[in-house]
Parts: sequence; C-alpha cells; structure tokens
Amino acid sequence: MAEREKNILVEGLSLNELGNTLLVLRYFDKNQPSEAQHLLQAETNGQLNWLIALEQANSDPEFHKQRCKVLNTLKQYREKHQLFKTNDWKDLLSLPEAKEDEEKRIQYLAGLACGSDVFFKIQSE
Repeated sequence: MAEREKNILVEGLSLNELGNTLLVLRYFDKNQPSEAQHLLQAETNGQLNWLIALEQANSDPEFHKQRCKVLNTLKQYREKHQLFKTNDWKDLLSLPEAKEDEEKRIQYLAGLACGSDVFFKIQSE
C-alpha cells in the first residue's frame, strides 16, 4: 500500500473513531448512558475486524502478549453481556453481511491460542 493510501486510511479511521467518541459523549450529555454503552459495544466489532485483518502485522512478542490480553478480555465481555446474541442487536445484524461477519468474529475469538491472561477481569453481576 502506498504512503498516500495509508494516510487516507488512517485519517478515515481516525475520523470515524472521533465521530463515535463524540456520539458517546453526546449520549452522556443527554443522560443516556445505555445508548452510549450500546454504541461502544457495537464499536468493538469494527476494532476486532481490523485486528483480525491485520493479524501478525506486528510480530513483537510484547505486543502479541498485550493483544492476547485485550482479546481475552473482549471474549469475556462479549459473553457476559451476550453481545450480538439478543434482540438488542437485531438492527445491526440485519445489515448486509453482518451475520456472516459476526460468525467470522466468533470463530476467530474461539480459535485464539492466547492462554488465559486478561487486560482486566470482567466482574460478574
């Protein structure tokens, strides 16, 4: 990928992330924390898609350890909150290819060879 294309990609990703952060802040300003939480939960899909697509791009062992910890934490979080398994996610999963993409994410997380270290412990309610 040429340098210009990389810069365009990074700029687009940054703009998307900033837009989503502003939406979350707006939900908090409007005292709608559940909407903010829902948006942040949905955003984990996009971030996970990039990690899947770019896997092994950074072969540094310390980066790999940190990556495993974060992905193990995400697995626990998704399970605890039943992300993308309930009717709350019906609209998102009705988008073209959304179910297929979610199945890829599920398979990827299930197949991780990352041990059991986590970024932080997901507490039971």
